[in-house]
Amino acid sequence: MHCGTALITGGSSGIGLEYSREFASRGYDLALVSNRAEDLEAVQESLQKEFGCAVHILDADLSEAGCAEKILAWCDSLGLQIEVLVNNAGMFFMDYLGPENLGKAETMLGLHVCTPTDLCVLFGTQALPSQDWDYPQSPMACAPRSQGALPWPPYRQPGNNQRISAGTGCPSPCPHDRPPGLKVD
Repeated sequence: MHCGTALITGGSSGIGLEYSREFASRGYDLALVSNRAEDLEAVQESLQKEFGCAVHILDADLSEAGCAEKILAWCDSLGLQIEVLVNNAGMFFMDYLGPENLGKAETMLGLHVCTPTDLCVLFGTQALPSQDWDYPQSPMACAPRSQGALPWPPYRQPGNNQRISAGTGCPSPCPHDRPPGLKVD
């Protein structure tokens, strides 16, 4: 059973790898983006072998400006229609911010805020049937990564292509778009 394609950032390690395994086990093909080329290649081979799904990989630095546009162009070049977006990529930095590590703060901002927001906008608007921004008709909504347990399979209203995807910084646009019991912080 093929359910569509899930785009997962940071999908080659940690929580992102578990998202990749879960979506693959449920019949999704995968588009994985990470800045760890060797990990991506190993995960691609492993998941294709274990689940028989297509696994497309892109080595990219998600903290760089314009990365979301690069990912969209990559998906378009492969003819991928993204059904689910999981904005998972992240980094940990345990130190006080000061002038000496301002570059690290800018990297974190790009990785955790700018690129995930751009991905939600680019892929979300691409999935809209029109540009009238009628949110209840939108086929893709985003929930924060901190949400915890999301419904499986990704929520879909009968007769409507709405899905909930995990991501950072993109709350579901309308409360009535959410399934019962799903809370967005």
